[in-house]
Amino acid sequence: MLLAQKKNDMLTATSTGRLAFTVDDLHKLYETGIIDDDIRVELLNGELYPMSPINYPHAHCVNVLTNFFTRNSSEDYWIVVQNPIYLNQKSLPEPDVAIYLQKDIQNRDYHPTADIAQLVIEVADSTYKKDREKKLPLYAEGGVIEVWIVNLTERRVEVYTQPSDNQYTKSVIYDEDQTLPSSFDLPLEVKTLFLSEESLRM
Repeated sequence: MLLAQKKNDMLTATSTGRLAFTVDDLHKLYETGIIDDDIRVELLNGELYPMSPINYPHAHCVNVLTNFFTRNSSEDYWIVVQNPIYLNQKSLPEPDVAIYLQKDIQNRDYHPTADIAQLVIEVADSTYKKDREKKLPLYAEGGVIEVWIVNLTERRVEVYTQPSDNQYTKSVIYDEDQTLPSSFDLPLEVKTLFLSEESLRM
């Protein structure tokens, strides 16, 4: 019980910015058992953010994206799902989908880094504000060349390219009745990413 209370105090403190953690600190928190192995957190700019449980619309979208890129992209690419990407010692986010060149990611002894990411995708519902305001600037600062935010609530995809400092200088929004021309020359119908309105009402 005391350990659980310490966990809660730690997470509360970091979410208010009073404490700052590094990637090394995060690993030590898991190794020492201060954070249980079954508790998933993201490290963003020195702060720890508990990761929300995945609901079915979110899982469906991730599955569609994973299958789409796995089936249609070249074997030169690796499709990585909900695993960390190292941006710097203060940021270790876990995007829903990330795509790397196989030659860049093989034989590594640590998490992939921002400079080798070909595409990072965040699927956002209640996490939209964090993805848009916290994670997107960090991806830009790290040099991720293209980021998608799939906005489940608004049923659209936001595409960000041309990173400069901590922002993307180009953004395009695709509604669900449009086709998204990805940088891999693989046209994706946006509507396939979302459950039907009827099923959401059931």
